[in-house]
Amino acid sequence: MKTKKERSLRELLIVLRENQSVFKNGLCVLAYRLAKQKVLTFKEVTKIQNFITRECKKNKKYYIVENDISYLPFYFPINKWEPREKWLDKWIKKLETTKK
Repeated sequence: MKTKKERSLRELLIVLRENQSVFKNGLCVLAYRLAKQKVLTFKEVTKIQNFITRECKKNKKYYIVENDISYLPFYFPINKWEPREKWLDKWIKKLETTKK
């Protein structure tokens, strides 16, 4: 059985960037939707979500959205692609130079 090469974080962020058409309200939701479409694996979704959470919490700025069962953190204004696009571009470029 052939195993897939593990994609780098940079490659995963590029996948998010290239799938803006699937975007609804957040990057984590986008990653999950792409996993349901078999574009990402759920392991990759976890890797993306952990990175987003770690890097965005450093800014100590986030929005809390209440849904039926919990409170969800959003690190960018909800439903806005542009700030996420800028953030993705920044990290894609930064990870290119550090080869992570």
